[in-house]
Amino acid sequence: MSRHVFLWSGIGKFGQQFVSISLNILTARILSPEDYGLIGVLSVFLIVSNVFIEGGFKDALIRENQPNDKTYSSVFFLNGFIGLALYFVLFFSAPFIADFFENIDLIKYSRVLFLSFVFNGLSVVPFSKLVKELDFRNVARINIVSSLIGGTLGLLFAYIGAGAWALVINQISRPFLRTILMYYKTSWLPELTFQLQRIKPLFRFGVNLLISGVIAHVCANILKIIIGKFYTLRDVGYYDRASNMQGLAMSTLSDVLNEVTYPILANSKDNLKEFKNLMRITIYLSVPVFVFLIVVSNDLIIFLLTTKWAPVIPIFRILSIVGIFYASAVLNNNMLKVYGLSRIVLINETIRNILLLVLIYFFRNSSVLNLVLITVLVNVSTTFLYMLSVEIKIFKGCILFETLTFLKSISFSLIPIALVYSISLLQLSLFFSLLAQTGVMFSSYFGFVYVFNKSVLKDMKALILD
Repeated sequence: MSRHVFLWSGIGKFGQQFVSISLNILTARILSPEDYGLIGVLSVFLIVSNVFIEGGFKDALIRENQPNDKTYSSVFFLNGFIGLALYFVLFFSAPFIADFFENIDLIKYSRVLFLSFVFNGLSVVPFSKLVKELDFRNVARINIVSSLIGGTLGLLFAYIGAGAWALVINQISRPFLRTILMYYKTSWLPELTFQLQRIKPLFRFGVNLLISGVIAHVCANILKIIIGKFYTLRDVGYYDRASNMQGLAMSTLSDVLNEVTYPILANSKDNLKEFKNLMRITIYLSVPVFVFLIVVSNDLIIFLLTTKWAPVIPIFRILSIVGIFYASAVLNNNMLKVYGLSRIVLINETIRNILLLVLIYFFRNSSVLNLVLITVLVNVSTTFLYMLSVEIKIFKGCILFETLTFLKSISFSLIPIALVYSISLLQLSLFFSLLAQTGVMFSSYFGFVYVFNKSVLKDMKALILD
């Protein structure tokens, strides 16, 4: 097993997100909320279609015991076909999308943006091979390089006045470069073979993940459709920036944990011990990060994006509540998948999203902030649904264990947050205020953890270093 998998996965995710955040901030200072609104409504189709393209095969390949080249090749050709098919379907659907949102410019943007389907479809196999081999060093390098080049191209196009095209260029160049680099690093090429019998066992496992993924991503992005249809593209732009900034922080942490914990749990001989250690680490990392973001959101948004994006602040603050609980839900989800309980994952996602759609329907004429609050309440409730599933099917005492861990982490955050708030009352520049708040928050938080629960820091060190 490769050493330092958590460290390299963390470097990859944090490095990629640092590059993305830096370049996106510069781009957002140039472009308008309407530009982000145009691409924001199209991103719903992008995200959902990419779930179809993966088809659950990525997780299924990682879970599969020693898949051979015939298996990989069969998945390659199937995913490539699905990517092309989806592109052509949505290419010819572009006028209908434009009619729905009453903006003819969406036709030209969508027909270029949706080319990313093809690239993403071709990347599933080499990505699965790298993750299965725990080669997170190369995954990290590839993600950082592709994000840097894609983001730089987007920034250059924004600078020369290309408007929303800058976002399109960024969105399609990243998966293109990522796919090319992954094939280069794996030195893998498909055999000219397609065997349906190789696909069937993977599909049986992946189909529930596919359905639950489609449902989850449709409902997670339903607000963009609602806001785009009944409000304005400017409102979509504000929501898109808030959700993307919150999502960068949330997905950075959860993606590292998802990529690393799934193969670790799948290969572990003592799943429950690994699960408890990983859950402690997950909660002790996610709670302070998102509590901190909630408190400093006003200064953070103004400093990074300028007052032009001030309406983003309340949306970002509400969305950050989800981040406190999201990573633990991902880990519970992984535990269910390791035990082959993908059907439970599907049931949980179906319950969550039916509830979400019903509430959004009844409150569809409410304000954007109220709609955001509804999605947050439903998503937080889902965390406890996943806890309950693990409690019933795998680990008796899961709910009590995770609840106590959350309470301990929150208690360690109280004094640091009070110190952070007191710094905000001082007459400091935004830069020095945020710098001081960050240093005080995390040094004092981990100081309390060191004094009262030192074993968690030892577990973090062990996971990161080996």
